[in-house]
Amino acid sequence: MQGSEGCGCYTVGRVVEAGSNETLKGDWVKYWVVCVWLLLASVVPAASAEEVKGLYQQDELVANQSDSLRRKAASEALSKVIVRVSGRASVLGDPAVAAATADPLSYLEAYRYESTGELIVEGDEELPATRLVMSFSGVGIERLLRRNNLPVWPANRPAVLLWLVSDDLKAGRQLVELQGDSDSGRDVRRAAAERGLPLVLPLLDLQDKQALKPQQAWSMDQKAVTAASARYSSDAVLVGRFSHTASGRWLSDWSLLHKGEKSVFDADGSSQEQVIRAGLAAAAEKLASLYAVVSNGAAGGELLLEVDAVNGFAAWQQVVDYLQGLEAVQQLTLERYQNGMLTVQLKLAGDPSQLTAVLDLDRRLLPVSLPKPEPQLQPVDPAAATVPAGEPALPRLRYRWSR
Repeated sequence: MQGSEGCGCYTVGRVVEAGSNETLKGDWVKYWVVCVWLLLASVVPAASAEEVKGLYQQDELVANQSDSLRRKAASEALSKVIVRVSGRASVLGDPAVAAATADPLSYLEAYRYESTGELIVEGDEELPATRLVMSFSGVGIERLLRRNNLPVWPANRPAVLLWLVSDDLKAGRQLVELQGDSDSGRDVRRAAAERGLPLVLPLLDLQDKQALKPQQAWSMDQKAVTAASARYSSDAVLVGRFSHTASGRWLSDWSLLHKGEKSVFDADGSSQEQVIRAGLAAAAEKLASLYAVVSNGAAGGELLLEVDAVNGFAAWQQVVDYLQGLEAVQQLTLERYQNGMLTVQLKLAGDPSQLTAVLDLDRRLLPVSLPKPEPQLQPVDPAAATVPAGEPALPRLRYRWSR
């Protein structure tokens, strides 16, 4: 279906009597109604890197409002927040993190209680549950991670399009509807929120069902998945397939497509919710390994960054503010600004590849190829080839400001 020329609408040839204005008018009304309907049906909001909200907020169900239960819930909540911010569950084994979760109230900035209609199990009893909503110190948590050379995953994260396909003994293989209030949709949204993973959920409309068949998703047909995913413009695509065995176990396989690379992992559990949580957690860990910044306690290196198309003071200030706000940048020094070209020297907190990965994700700076150096003629006198000792030239990157 096309969404451009002629609204993507096609008319079927028919005879209209000359002078039948009412008939012609009615046909045009119907034509434009169909055009508008088809256009709206084909429009899908473009997805891109997304800033995740609420990274430092977590809620837990408690049976009462006692100090002891609040402290216990705060410890569990802080553990989840630290995993979400770092992107790695393994950080909980770090001694400094363990000490922080043992003393969670020092990181707790605010909390409140909300009534719910849910129940919580205490021993053999089911008790009415109250929701404890907690907000933790972002500054304190990030300082904890940096001081102990642990990763910090910025809030600007790649949007992930999720396709799920199930294999049911009765219904066969089917693409799973995630848009509505189904059990699968709720499980997916909870699991994504737990790891701070921005998800794009397919519409599973006629266009999706024509582009991607359940068998193609089940066989992880990369070509078909990529073609069906193009309309959503996500940064990554995650395909999960799962089945419920006769023994009661749930089995799943997952495939993550990102930047032309494919990562695969599997998970099993006693429920659909468990395998979905495991699959999204594995995807989050993989993406965090690419985008989370690990400060090793020393500068990760220096480079010169040239930014073109910086036209005027407002754009100059925007570029500087943007770069200084990046987790990968430890220090920025202005070198030169001339004819719309801004040159800055950056001291990095981590590996240069982490900086370029973030720049590629944000798309505020677009890469520009540097000109190749002119070939040097070989000197006749070998002594003339001696280069005076000095500081090595810093590596250079060139980008164009796109805002």
